[in-house]
Parts: sequence; C-alpha cells; structure tokens
Amino acid sequence: MTEIMLIRHMETEWNEQLRYIGRTDLSLSDFGRENAVRLKKFLGDTKFKKLYSSSLKRARETAAIIDTSQNLELESLENLSEVDFGDWEGLTHPEILDSFKEEMNSWLNDPSKEQIPGGENWSEFENRVLSEFNRILAANKEGTIAIVTHAGPIKVILGNILDVPPKRYWQIFQDKGAINTIRVEKGRRWIVTVNDTCYRRIK
Repeated sequence: MTEIMLIRHMETEWNEQLRYIGRTDLSLSDFGRENAVRLKKFLGDTKFKKLYSSSLKRARETAAIIDTSQNLELESLENLSEVDFGDWEGLTHPEILDSFKEEMNSWLNDPSKEQIPGGENWSEFENRVLSEFNRILAANKEGTIAIVTHAGPIKVILGNILDVPPKRYWQIFQDKGAINTIRVEKGRRWIVTVNDTCYRRIK
C-alpha cells in the first residue's frame, strides 16, 4: 500500500493579501514558515520514502521544512506547479472582477470552458498535473510519500479520483498548508482525509 500526503504550501505575502498567485515565484512569509514548523512537529517521526514538490519556491521551502527525516533529496517537479493566472496574477478577486468580470465568472463556473486571459489552458494544466501524479504513483508501490504543491493541482488530483467535472473542483476547499491523505492499493485509490489543518493548534 502507498500512502500519499498531498500538502498545500504555506503562506506567502500574496496569500495573506488574498492575491491570485500562480507562477509568480514568491518565498514563504514569516507566518508561512512558522506554520511549516508546526506541521513538522505534528508529523513527528513520520518517515517519508520520497519527498516531492512543485518547482516554485513556496512549495520547495515548505517541503524542506517539513522533511522529518532531514536526509531526503527533494524532487522538484515543474508539472506540479500552480496554474498560470496570466493577467490575473497578483490581483485580488475584486480587482479581477473590475476588469475581467465576464471571464472570471465564466472561469469559476467551469474552468475547462474559459481561457484565463494571458494564462494557461485548463486542459493542458490538468493533463500535466495528472500525468505527473500518475508517474509518481507508478514509481512508488509502497510506503509513505509527501507531495507539496498548490491548491489547483490538489483540486485536480482529488477531483479526478472522485470523478467530478472541473466545474465542481471549487467545492474542494483547500486552506494554506492543508493535508490531504490518499491511499493506493492494487490500483484502487481512496481519499482518507481532506483539508486537514489540525496541527495549527500546536503552539
């Protein structure tokens, strides 16, 4: 059996300001680093067989902090990066609505039917995330692995397992630093936990 801990990265300054952040390569904020340390304490003596992250700093930094073994070589993967928000990068939701109201509402209704202005095609985004996730599963037939990535890729992976269309992905809420646990055995996949942030109560 393989257990996958699918983890959203911790906070950046843009996350704290509620700005859309896709490919902009920001580091964690001080608050984000504090929460990563809380997660490491929560994980205790969990031994990861493999540790993966997206290639963006906020995911790599989160993964480096939570590595309880302190000896794993982190494998950073471009295909696990967040969707490119194009012209929406760095804007808040109200700011996007000021200039792109029709496009934003259409994208939120069904991202597979609306192209983000200047951004990434949804089908290409979904295909790269799922192909990378399937490659990771094929390479890890047993043990516990951690994948530190972003809200978008996590929703794509969980939505694919649940067999729901992209327009339902927004109903899979993801806090910063959320833990999602998936078990895989004999080709079957089970979602065990979703959006777990209980460790944030640890002082």
